[in-house]
Amino acid sequence: MFIESLKLHDEGKKNPFFQAYMGNERYINYKFSKLNKHHTEISAIYYCITMYSRYINKFINIKQRLTQIYLTDIMINFAYNIYKHHSNLDNIDKDLFISNLINYYENNKEQFINIDLANIELLYRLKNRKKCEYANNYTYYLLTKLTYGILIACDFMAVYSHNNKKNLKINYINKNIKNEIETKFAQNTIVRGIRQYEQNLNIPLNELNKYRTEMFLESERNVEKYKDISNIFYLESPTGSGKSLTSLNLSLHLINDTINKVYIVAPYNNINEQTEKVVKESYYKDAVLVNSIEEIFVDENDEFIDYDKDFLNSQMINYPVSLISHVRLFDMIYSCKRTKNMMLPFMCNSVIIIDEVQSYKNSLWIEIINIFKEYAQMLNIKIIIMSATLPKMNELLEDSTYKIPNLIENRQYYYDFFKNRVKYDYSLLKNGKTTLKEIYNKIADVIHNTNKHRILIECLSIKTTETFYNELKKYESDGFKVFKMTAITNSVSRKYIINTVQSKINSEYKYKKIILIGTQCIEAGIDIDMEIGFKNKSILDADEQFAGRIQRNFKETGIVYFFDIDDSNFIYKGDYRTEKDLNDLKWRNIFESKDFDKFYTRCYKWLIENEYDEYKKYIRNLGELQFKAIQEQMTLINAQTYSFLFDCQYENKRSAMDIFSEYKSIEGSELKYSEKQVDVSRIRKELSDYTYNINTYKFKNELHIEKNHGLYIIKDAKEYFDNVKDDKLTRQSNLDIEKFVDYMELFI
Repeated sequence: MFIESLKLHDEGKKNPFFQAYMGNERYINYKFSKLNKHHTEISAIYYCITMYSRYINKFINIKQRLTQIYLTDIMINFAYNIYKHHSNLDNIDKDLFISNLINYYENNKEQFINIDLANIELLYRLKNRKKCEYANNYTYYLLTKLTYGILIACDFMAVYSHNNKKNLKINYINKNIKNEIETKFAQNTIVRGIRQYEQNLNIPLNELNKYRTEMFLESERNVEKYKDISNIFYLESPTGSGKSLTSLNLSLHLINDTINKVYIVAPYNNINEQTEKVVKESYYKDAVLVNSIEEIFVDENDEFIDYDKDFLNSQMINYPVSLISHVRLFDMIYSCKRTKNMMLPFMCNSVIIIDEVQSYKNSLWIEIINIFKEYAQMLNIKIIIMSATLPKMNELLEDSTYKIPNLIENRQYYYDFFKNRVKYDYSLLKNGKTTLKEIYNKIADVIHNTNKHRILIECLSIKTTETFYNELKKYESDGFKVFKMTAITNSVSRKYIINTVQSKINSEYKYKKIILIGTQCIEAGIDIDMEIGFKNKSILDADEQFAGRIQRNFKETGIVYFFDIDDSNFIYKGDYRTEKDLNDLKWRNIFESKDFDKFYTRCYKWLIENEYDEYKKYIRNLGELQFKAIQEQMTLINAQTYSFLFDCQYENKRSAMDIFSEYKSIEGSELKYSEKQVDVSRIRKELSDYTYNINTYKFKNELHIEKNHGLYIIKDAKEYFDNVKDDKLTRQSNLDIEKFVDYMELFI
């Protein structure tokens, strides 16, 4: 029935009015309209009658009655997919769906003249069917959703084949690509050193590289040990221990004749931008970064650009190795949107490397670990979950017998070494809030009385970040470079900041005096190495992620000073990790010993007590195929985002409005859709230098500014930036978000 749903999904195009619409001269006398040229309802009706006659009616004796009931239920789901193959999934009401099909037939019989309806009475029989319950609602949900995804993918691929007179190539890691990856990976300088050490343990290594090498080799041995008996693996390793390279090595040990794709998943685009460089240089040069900012990958091996192919590959993520965000991953799993469901079939038979899983919405952890387990088993997926602060969510699994192996078994051996690179100072924490003056005095003390001048500061709000930045810019007169980085910092500034911070001359940092102030976006995955940290206390794993940016290379012992200005309970509202923080001595002990299992166990307790009813509702929704309700429940980011285009110009770049004019020109052109989308992605990438996406609850007042193509246009925008030179922005220019927000009257 699954195969037949693909074959028969367009049977309704035999509708004479649809044929007239298509220009078939045999039906020239049929006057088509928007209402009478439908085909999805007809296809769904024909499918039900054909499947019931061909298969389900065979189960006629009493013993087979249950089989007939369940096959009928699944048949209706597949018919619903056919009905929805030109629109998005919604919550299914099967009684209403069947009634609508019957009403459609009774009111539009003239559309069915080419359809064999000898057994039309079978359609009416569906109204009296018995309800079904399934042993595993995940299986039931995934069967229906995967079938829909394959149907949509096949439909788009068939259109491509028809229009281009060739088939779309399914991209995966074949034998040649695997050999290419293995060769490239083996040539990596670090990997070569590890292999030499593996052959001769007497090769001298400094202590840091010895621990990194041992972790690499231990995880490799364990993945070989467990790869045939497990689908999910934990890679828990301290910040700075080389997780990216280690996880890529693990993926090579998991790729085989049936596992033939790799997805690298990170919570933020800026992490993937950095990881992309490592992947392309050390693993696979044609790895593709897929997000809303990046331009669509164009295959340079083609003699001429095949826009249809390149656009369709992007929609499906039809690449051997891809880098995606966790939002995109959840789109693959849960989205109701038609084009996003095309991605789901390509997820099958893959390795998925999930980085920084603790950043996923905390209240959804029960749903997340259970869906990972189910999808991995059913779709032949191997999942590597990795982090320095790794929540091992086994306690949240419905199947208490399911084991997820730790690829690093003696994790404390490594953490006991890595934790020594940073010391912690809690002197700014007290019963009340820390004052700004106290923090400024401590920063001044560090600057004037130590030689450690590479300073990282994290606040929990953009407003406090702005306050620090405006105060600390005074140190520029002492030779400091002072930067700020928030979630809305654009790629021009972010790349400049990171490159400046990490710039080296003969293995020594070029700039010894740097102050970088940021929000939580600097915690995880940002490849920076600083000497001193100041952080607003929050949840323990976030505090640890921040500490991982300090003295990553162990040249000296770093110090992190914790303070309390922004309210972490408000920032992390609804997160059960806020139960206690570093003001609690027991929590400090957990933090300093790096025994995060104790911390997460408390979190699991609250999740089970307070969120299990929501999980049960989620399970019911799976079993009732409430697709839209599930998508809404599993949304990772709930904030409303508004997009602003700042009318200004960077040095040595085109102006925002020049780029926007080209963007509008392409959008309004008569180019075919795929070529337009590829060109638009290129322009959108360039336009992103001037576009700021700001999460806000609402506008205080109705905005009376121009809105064009979904963007609010901000005129005379350079006045909101600093470091402007000759009326043009520079790489050092920062958006004064507080000034802008006050002017626009936003709640952020």
